[in-house]
Amino acid sequence: MRASIKFAGLAAACCLLLGAPLALANGGGSSMGSTPTPQGSREDPTAAYQAGVAAMRAENYREAIRHFRSARRSLPNDGTINFALGLAYNGNGDTDEARQTLERAVRDANAPAGAWLQLGLIYLQQGNRDSAVAQQTALAGKVAACDAACGDQRRAQLQAAHDQLTQALTAPAAPPADPATTGWNFPSVEEGRAAYAEAVGLINQERFTEAYAALE
Repeated sequence: MRASIKFAGLAAACCLLLGAPLALANGGGSSMGSTPTPQGSREDPTAAYQAGVAAMRAENYREAIRHFRSARRSLPNDGTINFALGLAYNGNGDTDEARQTLERAVRDANAPAGAWLQLGLIYLQQGNRDSAVAQQTALAGKVAACDAACGDQRRAQLQAAHDQLTQALTAPAAPPADPATTGWNFPSVEEGRAAYAEAVGLINQERFTEAYAALE
């Protein structure tokens, strides 16, 4: 149970990440759509972010980290960039770096809902249940505060993230992890690709609740 929850959470987060560039281009909830690139920066943050997303699609986490860090040099406090970088660190097995980066992401009130979910899952993985519960509480507060201006899409994402984390918190304790195992426990490549493809299709249709369900 715990392994499948971890995969579902990470895969769902990646789906939301893959949908983020369009929202950014339209100025949706992140500073990336409106903040100019500081003079002398090496790479346009939006271009770097999109290159990072492409690397995540290819599961080239080191390359994704490089691009997302480049984007963060221009926008150090952007919740979407820090969320993406946290996912890349986590995919690469750099759990401590992922935790620190996600802690930075959730300081942005407009960060993707998956930032609180992923941070809570990492806290659970590291045995810090109290901090995981704090992320659950934060998500519950955000759901309650999500009014008409917040929008149905954002509310659905927050609720789904809250439900995923609640499920992880109430799941039976997992057996001790194999010390040789790092990062997340993934299903077979074929199973992962099938679930991922279905969820991406649902995300593109803005059927977010069904997309999360497809990954369970």
